[in-house]
Amino acid sequence: MANTLTLLVIEDDDSVCGEYARLCSTSRGIILAGVTNSSQEGLELTKEKQPDAVVLDLELHNGSGNGLLYLSELQKLKLGHQPYVMVVTNNISAATHSLARKMGADFIITKSQTDYSVSMVLSMLQSISACMYEGKKPASVPDESCGDLDGRICAELDRIGINPKHKGRQYLREAIALICERKQPNISAVIAKRYSTTSASVERAMQHAINRAWKLTDIDTLITCYTARINPAKGVPTTTEFIYYYAEKIVK
Repeated sequence: MANTLTLLVIEDDDSVCGEYARLCSTSRGIILAGVTNSSQEGLELTKEKQPDAVVLDLELHNGSGNGLLYLSELQKLKLGHQPYVMVVTNNISAATHSLARKMGADFIITKSQTDYSVSMVLSMLQSISACMYEGKKPASVPDESCGDLDGRICAELDRIGINPKHKGRQYLREAIALICERKQPNISAVIAKRYSTTSASVERAMQHAINRAWKLTDIDTLITCYTARINPAKGVPTTTEFIYYYAEKIVK
């Protein structure tokens, strides 16, 4: 399920929400992570689900809050990665659009434009998602520009679908390399210091990257590439289990 996009919809029109649910249910490339008509609930779902993209209506008349409030508060969340925010709105004010862009909106579509449809929005998001992977080398080809050790780590992470655009991927690469080099300090603290963040943020980002891989990558690939025992109650490796498994696998 490579290149699968997870999507959160913040929209107050029930019929539009239903259309997103219907089209996502038949799409192989998009998983609907949640739908809400509340900017506050949208923030909570963003933090919990950490979607790749958000479709955001600015004016939630039939819900609560508004899209600008969501954008403002989104910047305060300490996420493993920032979602791509596509604003879809009836508001045609140039000043409002300019403010939305300054607050973090990546793209704005007005519902009044002639080619607007939910299908068009989803198609654009899939195209944008595909561009994120352009130039990526096949999993079997180590990234020699990173050096031999890092190239082998990159190849292993690629094989099980650890997404290159997530911060957790970079943290996992560095953590595995530290163990491979026989350096065993407080790994999360060392990485956190390098990126001017907290150990807790590093831990969350790494675990999120692992969780997404186990959710989106087909089970046969996971069984073949990750042969260590996993606690059945959790269903996914912990960050420590994952890091030490790959460090041992790579240095053999």
